[in-house]
Amino acid sequence: MPYRMGLFALSIFIAFCILLAVLKGADDYTNQVYQHRISQMKDTVKKEINEATLREIEPIPFAWTPFPNHEIYGLYYSWLAYYGRDSYDSFNKLNSKSLEEFYLQQVTKPLDSQVVVYKANQMWRSKYSHSDVLEQFHLAQKLGHFERLTLMESLNFYFANWTLLTIRDKKVAVSYLLDHEKYAMKMWQYDSLLKKPVIGERVCAVFSFNDISPYYCR
Repeated sequence: MPYRMGLFALSIFIAFCILLAVLKGADDYTNQVYQHRISQMKDTVKKEINEATLREIEPIPFAWTPFPNHEIYGLYYSWLAYYGRDSYDSFNKLNSKSLEEFYLQQVTKPLDSQVVVYKANQMWRSKYSHSDVLEQFHLAQKLGHFERLTLMESLNFYFANWTLLTIRDKKVAVSYLLDHEKYAMKMWQYDSLLKKPVIGERVCAVFSFNDISPYYCR
């Protein structure tokens, strides 16, 4: 009897693993279809960008999938908002759609710091209050303190709003810049920040104070 029970349990476990593999395969395929379709629509927008295009273009609706990837649509709407920034209505509408997708993705992946970073940046572009955006970056740092995306986007926001930061947040920013071994960073990886106006000047000032001279600070 125990042998039969063990065999039964093993068969259930194997069936469960097969089911998960099938669902994951279907989900991966669906995401590839989404990405291909969105890539096609981006090409359409690049060729003919106008108010009508932004109003009419919409991604294909989600097919059923056990792991819906709202992050893809969130980034897509954010990209569209950038292209439609000359139109106040389109810009606000698309930013709102982008945020809605990131909220939905955060529900399904509450521990994914990448989603929180994307959401924080979208809130920043949508002119949410400094404290609301900062709260999201704090959450991203708790979830993925050592992840490169969290580090770079936190630095971008922090140095853009340097005068509004607390001493604690300034210490985090300086640590992100100077503790290279701790965060597995190389100097050249900060170049994208150094090239930016205002942000680059402030980052260079921190490096200069610590006798560090990156190429773009000379």
